[in-house]
Amino acid sequence: MKEIILDTNFCLLPFRLGIDIFREIERICDFNYELSVPEEVVAELVRLSKSNSKTGKYAKAAIDLLKQKEIKFTKSKKVINTSILQSTEKDGDEAIISYAKENKEAIIATDDKLLMKRLPGFNFISTRQKQYLTLRKN
Repeated sequence: MKEIILDTNFCLLPFRLGIDIFREIERICDFNYELSVPEEVVAELVRLSKSNSKTGKYAKAAIDLLKQKEIKFTKSKKVINTSILQSTEKDGDEAIISYAKENKEAIIATDDKLLMKRLPGFNFISTRQKQYLTLRKN
C-alpha cells in the first residue's frame, strides 16, 4: 500500500480552489493507498487557523475536513518543533522531507515547487489548471 503525504497548501485546496482532493486522488490513483498528514503540518494548520483572515478560515475548515475523513496523522522520527504555537511552514516541509526519506515509496501531495525540488526521485500529486489533480511520476 502506497502512502500519500499531504502538505499544508494541499490541505487548503478544497477551500482555496474548490477541488475535492479526496475524489481527485481516488480518480488518479489506481492502486491501494493511505493518506497521511505529518503532525507538523497539522500544527501549521492550527497556527494558521488562529488568524481571522481568509486563510485562517480555510485552515479551520481543513482541520475539520481531515478529522471528518479520519486522515492518519504521522510523526517523523525527527521532531522539528514540539510546540504547536511555534510551528512554521518550514517545519511542515522539513517533516515531509524527513518522513519521505523514511518511506521511499511515499507520494507527496503538494504544489510547492521548492519542496518538489528538494525531493528528487519521488512521485507527486499536484494541481493542474487549478481544477484537477495529476500524479507526476519522477
